[in-house]
Amino acid sequence: MFPTFTSLLISVTEACHVGCSHCGFIGSTREREAEPEEMALWISQACSYGIPKMIFTGGEPFERLEVLAGGVRAGLAFGVEIGVFTSSYWGDSRERAKKTLSYVKGVTHLYLSSDTFHQRRVPYQYVFNVIEAANDVGVKNISICITYRDEGELALVKQQYARYGERLLFHADQVIPTQFQNTAIRETCRLPLSAKTDHYSCQCYLGTPIVNPNGDLISCHAGKAGAHADLRHLPYYLGNLRMNSFEEIMQTVRLRRDYQFLRTHGPKGVAQLFSISPNLTAELKRDRFSNCCDMCFAVLRTQAGRDALRTLLDDASIQEDIDLRLLFAFGDPPLADADGLDKTFAPSVLNPNGHLQGDK
Repeated sequence: MFPTFTSLLISVTEACHVGCSHCGFIGSTREREAEPEEMALWISQACSYGIPKMIFTGGEPFERLEVLAGGVRAGLAFGVEIGVFTSSYWGDSRERAKKTLSYVKGVTHLYLSSDTFHQRRVPYQYVFNVIEAANDVGVKNISICITYRDEGELALVKQQYARYGERLLFHADQVIPTQFQNTAIRETCRLPLSAKTDHYSCQCYLGTPIVNPNGDLISCHAGKAGAHADLRHLPYYLGNLRMNSFEEIMQTVRLRRDYQFLRTHGPKGVAQLFSISPNLTAELKRDRFSNCCDMCFAVLRTQAGRDALRTLLDDASIQEDIDLRLLFAFGDPPLADADGLDKTFAPSVLNPNGHLQGDK
């Protein structure tokens, strides 16, 4: 099966009553929820394709506990690993946390969002209760996921968990500024990265695509922006599971050079577009970014960024480079040998004149 993935994110819902001030879902008027039967079908298709781990996210997936439990059971039927993101809002006691975890028996990895934003609404003790309950029921892995504005803030959050020693894993990302945050947060976001390619890697989160509650399959975490916008005109969009099966979508996107460029060149490749498009910085109105995801999405959501990508993909040397990296980095067959190759974006979102739907 090509391409291959390490895991799949499944967004159970876009709703969350915690309402952290940094959250990209704030202000969303498109709260969506997957139906239990279709979510089980999507999971079954992804497991049959060969993805070894299902990770449930939101919003807050525990707000739809029965639906989440059904999704966990669907994944366990295939013997895959199961992870769940949560704010731990349901951990007001160790006993209640154990009871809640009993509904999702078989979870192997909990991702606990914990930072100064979440802990304004959810006491640290709730997170501690969930950790203790997870230990009681045998959850193998627990990650503390921290979104921070500066290194001092990150250190303060980590200090709260010093008592657990090496029992916990940590994952930290800087806040990505958006128009949905209040001015105080946006103004205090650190933007340490410029547009220079040497600030970025060819590797990123494309090994973990995301299914949004409406069935949209998106190449990476950028899919969460779908809470506010239609992403079908962006190169991150892979297809919709209400229209095609997971394998059918993969057969199509495997032939898309824009998607394979993102897989093989990652944020480092996207940063090349600044040298191609002199108008890109002006259109973005900034040239500094909080992390690689911030830079990549900021660029490719713009017309200038997508035009620059088309120009780059027409370069024969770039096409050859994509093929070599597919072969040697992923073990995938080169696009040069593929029939029906689509050189740029998914045909399903192209207008008759060849332009992307949604382009302004």
